[in-house]
Formats: sequence, C-alpha cells, structure tokens
Amino acid sequence: MLCVHTRQSLVALLLFAVSYGTRSIEAKSLRSSAKENGIELDYPKAMKLTTLFYEAQRSGKLPSDNRIPWRGDSALSDGQDHGLDLTGGWYDAGDHVKFNFPMAWSATTLIWGVLEFGDAWKKTGEMKNILDTVKWPLDYLLKCHPNEDTYYVQVGDGNADHSYWGAAESLNMNRPSFAITPNNPGTEFAAEGAAALAAGSILFEDDTAYSALLKAKARSLFELADKNRGSSDISSPFYKSYSGYWDELGWAAVWLYKATKDAKYLEMAENDYYDNCCAVTNKTEFSWDRKSSAVQLILYDLTKKEKYADGFAGFMDSWMYETPRTPKGLVFFDKWAPNRYSANTAFLALVAAKHGLVPTTYIAFAKSQIDYILKAGGDINPETKQPYYSYQIGFGDNFPRAPHHRGASCGNGWCGCSGSPQPNILYGAIVGGPGKNDDYSDDCGNYVTNEVATDYNAGFTSACAGLAQLVLKLKR
Repeated sequence: MLCVHTRQSLVALLLFAVSYGTRSIEAKSLRSSAKENGIELDYPKAMKLTTLFYEAQRSGKLPSDNRIPWRGDSALSDGQDHGLDLTGGWYDAGDHVKFNFPMAWSATTLIWGVLEFGDAWKKTGEMKNILDTVKWPLDYLLKCHPNEDTYYVQVGDGNADHSYWGAAESLNMNRPSFAITPNNPGTEFAAEGAAALAAGSILFEDDTAYSALLKAKARSLFELADKNRGSSDISSPFYKSYSGYWDELGWAAVWLYKATKDAKYLEMAENDYYDNCCAVTNKTEFSWDRKSSAVQLILYDLTKKEKYADGFAGFMDSWMYETPRTPKGLVFFDKWAPNRYSANTAFLALVAAKHGLVPTTYIAFAKSQIDYILKAGGDINPETKQPYYSYQIGFGDNFPRAPHHRGASCGNGWCGCSGSPQPNILYGAIVGGPGKNDDYSDDCGNYVTNEVATDYNAGFTSACAGLAQLVLKLKR
C-alpha cells in the first residue's frame, strides 16, 4: 500500500502536468524555466551578489575587508542609553533601524540554506563570505541578551528614523534601545532570537567555544520566551507577529532540538506547540512573521511522521494551485514584496525536494519562481547570455537603479529619492517586485515595488543555493 505522502506525490505530479492549462502559467513553462535556448541561469552569481547586499546593510564598526566602498562605520553609540554595547547587526531595509525580529529570521533562513546546500556554497568559493554574512547578526544578537531576563529587540526609533533621508555614516539622532523582560514580555522576539542562535551553533560547530556560547544563549532566550508568554508591540507598526507567538515557539524548539539533541525540545514542538501554530498551513506564507510551514517540514525531517508531510503538502498545494499568479508566472501572494514570498516558498520546496518530498514537482516550482525574479518575468539575451532585466540588482543586462535605500542614494554630499539612477549600486538586493499584472516601477519613491530589506533576500539566497546544488549539480 502506498503511504499517504507518496499517494499525494503522484496526485501532485498529475495535477502539475495537467492543471496549469486553465491557469495563468502552463506546466511547460515551469519545466523549461531554468533553461532557455540552452542557457542556464547563473545561480552562483546570484549567491555571490547577495552577500554584497548584506555587507551593505551592516551597522557598527566595519571590518578591514569591507567590500562596499561607499559604506563606513556607523551608529557606534548604539546601546549606550543603557550602558551597553549594542553596535553591529543589520539595518533592516532602506532605513537605519535595527529590528531583531526580521533580522533573526533572516539569519536563521540563511543559515538553514547553508546547512542544507553547503556543497553549493563551497563549490562557488563563497563559503567564507556567507559565513561572515551570518556571523554579523549572530554576534549582535548575542550582545542583545546581556542577562537571562533581558533581550533588546530594537535599536532606533522607527518614526524618527524614517523622517531622515541620509547616509548611515551621517546619523546624528537619538537611537533608543528597547528590551523585553519577564514583566514586558515578547515571546515571538525571544523565540526568534533563540532559533537564530541555535541554528548558528550548528553551522559554527567547528568553533567549539563560539558554538557553545550560541547554544547557551539560545537556551536562555527560549526560557525567556516560553516562561513569560505574551506578545510585544515594541516594533509595531513596522513589525508585529500577526500570526501570534506559537509558531516562533515551535520554530525555536525544533532548532534547539537540532542543535542540542535534547528530547524535551522535540517533545515541546510536537505536543505543546504544533496544534496551536502549525497543523493547518494552506494559504499561508513562510516569512519573518509566520514559520508554521517550516516547522512542519523540519518536524517531518526529524520524525518522518506522515502528518507533517501531509500538512506541508497542503501548504505547497495552496501555493502551486490556488494562489493567484501574474500573467508571466509569479505567485502573487501579496502586493507588498511578492518576490520575497515566492522566493521563501521556493526555498522550502527545495528543502522538501532534497528530503524526498515530491522532488520533481517541487524543484520545478522553485525554479519557476526564482527564474521569474532573476529574469523579471522576461527573456534571456542570446548575445550576452544574461536576462534582459532582473529584479536582483547587479544581475543581468539591466536591473533596478533606484531602490528605496538611503545609502545607495547618497553621493557627492547629496542624497535624493527619485526615479533617477542612484550614485551607488546596491549589488545583490532583491526589490519588492511587480504588481499583479507584472507591472513594475523603478522609482525610489515607490517603496511598494522598490523597497529592499534583509528578509527579502534570505529565502531567495537559500533557494539559489538549492538550485545550484540540485539543478546545476554543484557539489564538492
């Protein structure tokens, strides 16, 4: 007798082959999306570019090997309002606030991609750069948890910061630091930080002292999250866990189990959190706010229980067959950064495929979404063998020149935000993306289509590594 997810795999393959004729994208375009006229898309180049974007987002004192010529030291007084050193970390987007919630999720998602598709990073010669990339926020998150009852979750006032259009190096405003405590809980923030540190402890296990520190802080943050349950509005309206904190608890628990092999974390994920966060994930997304589908996938990998495979299949089916698409094929989950959501789902699809869940269909789906982003839904120039246009800055013959980003817009003592090309190229960044009809405006002032953010690149980067390894067969 076929097991449940095997039967679903066969059904999914059949649906995939026949159902798109009446939908906005045909199955044949999915099958051929990664290769056009014999030309493969350069996923390794996309991986290399993205590490440059994360370097452009660095806050604090920059290292001597900084590769971004227009970036310098910035925000060197962060944390002094509480007598602490809270320098470092990433600026969230085109602004200069440090929001730990999306930062920690982005770090975890990048680390997960390296753990799953490390061969691709090694083969491209980019392992050092991606390790440096993720270590930057990990070091900052460690600083943010100075004792067992305190976790700083934001540095900078969002409203004040957003009223300033200038370079990070010229910041001259009060930058308050905000913390959660047992009396001022923020379960989602602490659990997200715990997940990042736990994942980091696995990636850096060869550095035993650093790995042990990450693991210990991850355990401590998890205790702060779980024993003092409550949501926080500290980062609202910019970042708020609209899905609640149960998925963050489940996310943190599975990563702590993977890092420590302590059975209590797996038991908590399965028995205490799963039904509250993750049993039904169709018509949801994988993002800084919602991790339920990822929890399903990791629990399946850890336990091989069919209910987790079935739950994840429901999530993927809703993305492949039920969510609207643009005419050229991008799954259009939300008007605000649709590129991000599709790339995040593509990454999960590739992890699932690697672990034996519907590999043919899921790899094809992932390719269709990442290729759309890298080609902006267009074609490849047969002469240059590059896309005519790409939503990743620096990829292809042409790409967005006016992202909504303060640092990129500043040069020669002047900063401006318009549709004109900016003086600095923000290499590697993924812009928000098109409207529902594939319409797009390359204008700094249009922060719906042209915003960039650390979370926009996270799933995309890990998906590119997955495609490099599973499709281009880049292995050691």
